[in-house]
Amino acid sequence: MRDKIFDKILEVINVRFGENEGLTFETNFSDIDGWDSLSNVVFIRDLEQHFGVSFTFDEIFSFENLGQIVDSIEERIG
Repeated sequence: MRDKIFDKILEVINVRFGENEGLTFETNFSDIDGWDSLSNVVFIRDLEQHFGVSFTFDEIFSFENLGQIVDSIEERIG
């Protein structure tokens, strides 16, 4: 399940930011081309809509890498 969630997140990233190669669970947001604070908000909204989940404000700002987002989504839809 974790890999499927990650693949969907990569699809969202590639649509929102263009092709970003070599992304892993450990990739932090500053490593994604075009990432800034506004795009973070839009990206999180895209994920919430795609997966049918909601993140808390505190949770959004605690995410340090893509793997943490995957884990959070997996907990919700598991």
